[in-house]
Amino acid sequence: MEGGAASLFPRLELDGESTPFHAININSFRALDVSSVAQGSFEGARIFRSSGTSAQGRSLSSFSEAGLAAYQSAITDGFAQVLKSRGADPKARGISLIPPTADWPESSLAAMVEWLGQTMPVAYLKVPGGLREEPNFLNDFGNLLKESDSPVWIFGTSFHFIPLIDRRLLPVLPRGSLAFYTGGTKGKVREVSEAWLIDSLERGFRIPRSHIISEYGMSELASAAYTVQAPERGVLRFQKNVIPFVVDGLKQRLAGNPPGPDSSDSLVMTASRSGTGLLGVFDFNRVDIPAPIVTEDVVRLAADGSFELLGRAHTAPLKGCSLLAEVLHEGTENTPRPVKISARAANSSRQPGNSLVLGAVEAFIKSHEAFDAMVQATESRKAAKLALEDLLVSITRVLHNQDAWMSCLATSGIGSIGKSLLIIPPNSHPLAVVYPMTIALASGCDVSIRLNRGQSHPGSFICRLVARLLGAGVHIELLPPEFRFHKTEFTTTEFQKIPAQNRVWDAVMAFGDDATIEAIRASVPESTRVIGHGEAVAVSMIDLQNLEINLPEILRDTFSLMQQGCMSSRLLGILVPPDSSAARLADEVQEVLRKQWWFAWGEALPERHQAGLLLRSLGQKMLRWPGRGMPVVQVALDAEPATFGPQIRVCPIPAGTPVNDILASWRKAWPQIKLLTLPSELQGQNLPSGIEIRPLGCANQPAWDGLHFGQPIFLPS
Repeated sequence: MEGGAASLFPRLELDGESTPFHAININSFRALDVSSVAQGSFEGARIFRSSGTSAQGRSLSSFSEAGLAAYQSAITDGFAQVLKSRGADPKARGISLIPPTADWPESSLAAMVEWLGQTMPVAYLKVPGGLREEPNFLNDFGNLLKESDSPVWIFGTSFHFIPLIDRRLLPVLPRGSLAFYTGGTKGKVREVSEAWLIDSLERGFRIPRSHIISEYGMSELASAAYTVQAPERGVLRFQKNVIPFVVDGLKQRLAGNPPGPDSSDSLVMTASRSGTGLLGVFDFNRVDIPAPIVTEDVVRLAADGSFELLGRAHTAPLKGCSLLAEVLHEGTENTPRPVKISARAANSSRQPGNSLVLGAVEAFIKSHEAFDAMVQATESRKAAKLALEDLLVSITRVLHNQDAWMSCLATSGIGSIGKSLLIIPPNSHPLAVVYPMTIALASGCDVSIRLNRGQSHPGSFICRLVARLLGAGVHIELLPPEFRFHKTEFTTTEFQKIPAQNRVWDAVMAFGDDATIEAIRASVPESTRVIGHGEAVAVSMIDLQNLEINLPEILRDTFSLMQQGCMSSRLLGILVPPDSSAARLADEVQEVLRKQWWFAWGEALPERHQAGLLLRSLGQKMLRWPGRGMPVVQVALDAEPATFGPQIRVCPIPAGTPVNDILASWRKAWPQIKLLTLPSELQGQNLPSGIEIRPLGCANQPAWDGLHFGQPIFLPS
């Protein structure tokens, strides 16, 4: 890349090279036609788009005629090599669960299968949408296997395989056959572990694990990686002409390299040929992109080029308490079972009194079990400690004050929802369930909690809390991640049936974005009340002269849930003198943070957060990097309170500006702002309605008064 186009992309220093070169941040594909920008002028012969999700835009990848030919050649050659390595015929018959390009015209995955079909026979099978289509699917699958009478390979996404596994529609494949699975079509089906998927495919197809192969690729590349053979499982390696690396740090500026007119020009990513960090690739098969590409995936890379996927970077867009769309997917006919975590579950649905429920919850919050579970959830001992301290403050306000507790119950609206409640916790953090669950249990409700994948293991915060409640005689039911809402073939909406209960709930409570809540509302019976709390954003404000004194409380508001909660502060407004520049403010915040972070927290941010921070920091203006293990500082001149991962986003405000005016300008960008934390010297001003005010450092200490951001928690507008 040369000229003005290069300035759009971050610089990369690989293994201490003295001259950095430009790299492509994969997020650029969502906002730019990267091929056209990189080449200066470009006539795209074909465009592919990523599957995308509701939370992030779909990327656009353009390919020239030459680029498309190189892509096709690399894919077909690489796939044939994988077949040979497993002892299969490189011309073996293939069965694709991925639709043809006529149905998925912008999918690089569909194009890949189409290209394979030009060198070997490939048949397409459509995953049945319901019971009526299953006999034809099994008949067509059986005929294909009879016609082949030899080993075959089958290719599908997790989205395609999971319904077949759930409905027991996987036939026995001929000896020597292979099964390829890949990601894609995110949010369309529940999340499952890779081990579960491999085990299920092994049992269903009756093929050895060594013949179950993961394919890793993306529409932005022109190459793919595949699972290596034994002894390791879950280890991938790219095909030829691809060199992987990991991005593992940032530098402010190389020695002797003066900064450009923009302070972000001096920011340089550091990368290594092995280690842990964001996966980057030199894909020489991608002839239309003359630069390496940095992805959103965190990997552990070995010196031989093989790598292990550790997960996605911590880069979720600002959504407060967010829910994945997978809870809305129409259920399969395979009935999930309640999660069993204790043999001492109460047989009666009659709940104990208020004091017993409150006491059991309090005892758990103070326990080592709760602390261990929160360490797992937040990946930080300090954050776990602060989060539980905040929760204990909230419950203590009603624990020994019967009048306050009864007022909380009355204000909450719990008496109007009926006798049974299903709670769907947010995927972001486990503490959100405690407040409504405690009120409902103490009011005598029959409570069920639908776990998500990260909460379904016995050591999770929710499972341990429920085990403590069951041991105290409090009845509560856990549902597994496989549970979902279900529409029958006859368009009558109902819940997936649970063994021995065969019932629906009077109410469903969910914390999520408006689209998720509306989708839940459309998926349940009309008689079921949906209690949905939409997006919420918290912000903070201080005076620059008190920055050093207030920083511990700022850190508490921002990081006690590692920015995973809707009450975690997302923007710090700092009142500054008229002569203070944005760059100077960034320097001052960086310096104070550098002094206090390690003393106050004593630990580095986890690798997943580090990677997300690196990704979202690329090319941003007014950015300061205090050092590895500390959050990045960015002055947000646009005053938008969006943070992505561990980041302190700062907005300079001229001293003397009324707080009311500041909030009004912020809410133009983000009307979801519902909470403001202030130090004592800034409190007492008239503020707009709809904003809750708490002392600085108390963002995650809501009063248990029956309300949630000013609305009855069981009766939101």
